[in-house]
Amino acid sequence: MSAPQDDRRVAVIIEDDADIRHLLEAVLTQAGFEAITASNGLDGVNAVRAHNPLVTTLDVSMPGMDGFETAKRIRAFSSTYLVMLTARDDEIDTLQGLEAGADDYLTKPFRPRELRARIEAMLRRPRHTATDAPAPAPGAAAAPSAPAAATPVTVPSASSAPIAPIVGPFNRRASAGAGR
Repeated sequence: MSAPQDDRRVAVIIEDDADIRHLLEAVLTQAGFEAITASNGLDGVNAVRAHNPLVTTLDVSMPGMDGFETAKRIRAFSSTYLVMLTARDDEIDTLQGLEAGADDYLTKPFRPRELRARIEAMLRRPRHTATDAPAPAPGAAAAPSAPAAATPVTVPSASSAPIAPIVGPFNRRASAGAGR
């Protein structure tokens, strides 16, 4: 039986490039994690299942099972914090990665200190799973069997609210040549 997750800081690294895999292993080990590595999606899914990591890094472009499918399979059973690290920087790839279950999406080349900072930021937020439910207050009556009325949320349609591109100092492409 494994130790409780609170006592262990385990990270699974799923990366097919050996140099990047070793770099990630060094970065996460220096950050206090026990690093487990896998060089493909299927082995990565099995490593996550076996080691119940707190954090998992995942490449997108791998032979066989790609990172998007790997993320979906991991999300089917694990609430590990999932960071996609990939050279694919198109908006559609980022959206697909987040939709597949990634908590963050970072493009290569990446800065190791930025990766560590992003992971530490994720760890400051509690991980909630679909099965998490608030505990009833002591002495509270049982919840009604009928669902409570939901507050409607109005979302503007695509035709009524055009989305303008965001440009500012936080946008790397917009600020790449400005003052640097």
